[in-house]
Amino acid sequence: QFVVPADASLKLHADLGLGLSVAIASLTGGIELAGSLGLQGATQTDVQLNWNPASGLELNALGEVKISPKFKFDVNLIARATLDLLLTSKTKNWKYNLKSFEWGPGIEFGLRFPIHYKEGKSFEISFKDIEVIKPDIDIGAMAKGIAMDIKDKVFKSDIAG
Repeated sequence: QFVVPADASLKLHADLGLGLSVAIASLTGGIELAGSLGLQGATQTDVQLNWNPASGLELNALGEVKISPKFKFDVNLIARATLDLLLTSKTKNWKYNLKSFEWGPGIEFGLRFPIHYKEGKSFEISFKDIEVIKPDIDIGAMAKGIAMDIKDKVFKSDIAG
């Protein structure tokens, strides 16, 4: 079995802060709200390889490419101090995570396809053999699920209900 993992994401953030500046020094502090949408996935192949002197090499495999969306949310306390020394400047940044959580709806998209090779014959993958992996998505249930997760993880609700 061969597996090649993959990960990609897009991160957006907004800062809200206040600053104080005196002559050559400044200090800024605030809150950063960040969110990222990512895709986690992998290419996976289960391979069977056979060889014998009479028929030669034969390879049979089932290839899969799958991806799953993941969402990450962060609330951070940030601070920045800057000292401007005419020819150069020094900056120091601090970040403290106040709240962070990830949410993945548990859905997968992808493709599955058989691979066959026999020594002496051409290597072919047929488009008609490609199976599309797609989830049944209930948008209402997904929206309710993420709202409940945000409520539970951000507000740490201990009230049964």
